[in-house]
Amino acid sequence: AATGWLALLSACLLAVHFERGFWVAATVAMVVEPGLGASLRNCALRLQGSVVGACFGFTALALTAQAEALPRDALLVTAYSLWTFGCAFVRAASATVSYAGLVAAFTPALMLLANECGGIGSRRATSAGLADGADCELRHLDASSLALDRIQFTLAGIVCALAASVLVFPVDAPR
Repeated sequence: AATGWLALLSACLLAVHFERGFWVAATVAMVVEPGLGASLRNCALRLQGSVVGACFGFTALALTAQAEALPRDALLVTAYSLWTFGCAFVRAASATVSYAGLVAAFTPALMLLANECGGIGSRRATSAGLADGADCELRHLDASSLALDRIQFTLAGIVCALAASVLVFPVDAPR
C-alpha cells in the first residue's frame, strides 16, 4: 500500500502540469505491485504495449488525415477492429506478453478518442472554419503529439512507479 500511495502521489503531482498528464497516474495505478520484480515486469510490458500501440495509432491517424470525414472514420474503425483482433490473438497466444497486448490494444483507442481535431465524431476543426489543407495538417500534428505524449507520460509513470518501488521495497522478496 505504501508503494502505491507514494507512486500515485508523485504521479499526481507531476500530472497536474500537463494536458494529458492523467496518463502518468493511470500508468502508475496499473504497474505498481508489492515487489520490485513484479513492478519491473509490469513496467516493461506497459512500455512495450504503449510504444507499439502509439505507433499504430499515429500511423492510422496520419494515413487517414486527408480522407473525408465519413470514409476516414470507417477506415479508422476497420483498422482498429483488425488491430484489436491481432492484439487479442497475442494475448491468447502468450501469457508472458499478455499485458503488453492489452495495452497495445487500448492505446490507439485512447489516441483516436483524444484526437480533438481528427478523432471519430470530432467537429472542432470543421466548426472552427479551417480550410481543408489546414484541417489535415492540424490533424497530422495532433496525431504525432498524441503518440509522443502517450509514450512520454507512460515513461514518466514508470519512473514514478519504479522510484516508489525501490524506496519502499528495495529488495525483491525471495521465492
